[in-house]
Amino acid sequence: MKNVLLLGSQSISRQQLLRDSRIPFQVIPHTVHEEIKENNLSFEEKVLLIAEQKMNCIMKIIGKDEAVQFILTADTLGKDSTGRIWGKPRTRDEARNMLTCLRGGGTVCTAFHLIKRVLIHNGWNIEHSIKECVQAHYVLDIPDHWIEKYLDVVPYQQISGGLTVDDYGAQFVAHITGSYTAILGLPLYEVRKALETAEFFNS
Repeated sequence: MKNVLLLGSQSISRQQLLRDSRIPFQVIPHTVHEEIKENNLSFEEKVLLIAEQKMNCIMKIIGKDEAVQFILTADTLGKDSTGRIWGKPRTRDEARNMLTCLRGGGTVCTAFHLIKRVLIHNGWNIEHSIKECVQAHYVLDIPDHWIEKYLDVVPYQQISGGLTVDDYGAQFVAHITGSYTAILGLPLYEVRKALETAEFFNS
């Protein structure tokens, strides 16, 4: 019987990346508020902390149906060339402002947390806990007269910075350096290596 990854994310993009990679998963919904108010944390520390908060929430939700569980959470944040961090836009005006600021280039960081835990005598033993942040840099070239059409097509409220580099948004990406899948929400190369370390594929 193949292992199933318990995914603490409702991101359509993350789910599609796992499907494309033939990694079986089950979505575990959660209600973690994706916002960090601590100003003394770095960009990487903030996105990793959100991924960790999601993990803490998910581990409390999941029952004991399986004696061995592989749990994955992730979070993605973006920042523009001035260092300002952008989350998911709440309104169309906010998304428009984000896209305008990000035309000068930006950085995306996706952090993930993978845990393998084993049920022993009604208690959980964590065998693997793997955390990693993966960054990518990009240059966005979306002229003013394209922005409204972009916002009509792209589900901007579901995406960090309102920016997507695949599907409709791909035509406005001039350059990418680093992990393409990290920008999409899940750095597949690093996640696959972490799953191998945790022996996910040994079933």
